[in-house]
Order: sequence, then structure tokens, then C-alpha cells
Amino acid sequence: MATSVESPKFSWIAEPKVLELAGVNRSTLQNWVRVGLLPSDSGPGWALEEVMELCLVAELRDRLPLDDLALRWSRMRNDGTVAAIVGTAVAVEGDRFDLVLRTVEGTVTAATTADELAAQVRFPGAPEPVVVLALAPAVNRVKRVYFAWEETDAPPPTERRAGRPVSRRSAANGGTA
Repeated sequence: MATSVESPKFSWIAEPKVLELAGVNRSTLQNWVRVGLLPSDSGPGWALEEVMELCLVAELRDRLPLDDLALRWSRMRNDGTVAAIVGTAVAVEGDRFDLVLRTVEGTVTAATTADELAAQVRFPGAPEPVVVLALAPAVNRVKRVYFAWEETDAPPPTERRAGRPVSRRSAANGGTA
């Protein structure tokens, strides 16, 4: 789930906590990866940028059909827009972070000031439908919860374990149930 935005320091949280924070279940995450909405797993832990992207996608998914969102987000990932939006979300401080969805153009942009938002919703020609998502509370919550969890998590494992660990009972029986 890597983005090109770098964390100020190496940090991570485990996937179950990420899914809880984003309000997404594992099968939904796997489906979003399968349809190309999110990149495939890059390792056992999640960096802040990866968590932020998942949370932004979850917010957008509530407003756009999956196929439409996957096409837009993939195009925006290729041109660097996703990395810029995620980087802005991670860096923003305060009570202004809006995503502006231009439904005709199919673009998503971020605004961090009232002037930026006004400029993005003004149209010199004919009016165009836009959807504005005020996400500052959600973005700030992600950062607050992420850093609280980060301080309590152990160092990230070097690799993801395959399958369930062997239970004590199974180990006592020589590895068989």
C-alpha cells in the first residue's frame, strides 16, 4: 500500500487497527486491491500515508460507484495526484481539508484554505456539478489515532506471517491438532 509521500520518521501500525480506523473490513480492502483502487500490500505494517489513503478512499467510496472511483483514483495515482492529496492530508494542520469532486471532469482535488476551495468551485463558464467533502475532522482523527497507536505498537515484524500461529495444544502434540 505504498505511496510516494515519505513519513517524517519510520512508523507503522498493524492492519487490524488500520481497518478499524478506516471503518473497512478485510474483504472490502482485498476487493479494492483486486479492482486496482489501492496498491497491493507492501509489507506487514501500514505507514501513515497508507492509512490516510485508505481512509480517504473509504470516504470517497461512500459517494462514488466502485468502478468509477477505481478508474479515477488509478488515473490520479499515475499522474501523481494521489500522492499530492495524501501528502497534503498528512501535512495539514487545522480545520480545513476538503476534497472537491468534479463530476463532469472526473477529478478530485484538495483544498486547505477557504480561498482554495472557492477557486476550485468557481466556474468561469457554465456551472458544473461538484461535491465537496469536508474531511478535516476525519483527517485529524486519523493522525491523532495513528500516532497514539504507533506509540503502543511493538517494532514492525520483518515479514508477514502466513496463516495462523501454531497453538500451544497443537505444539504439545507435535504440530498436529
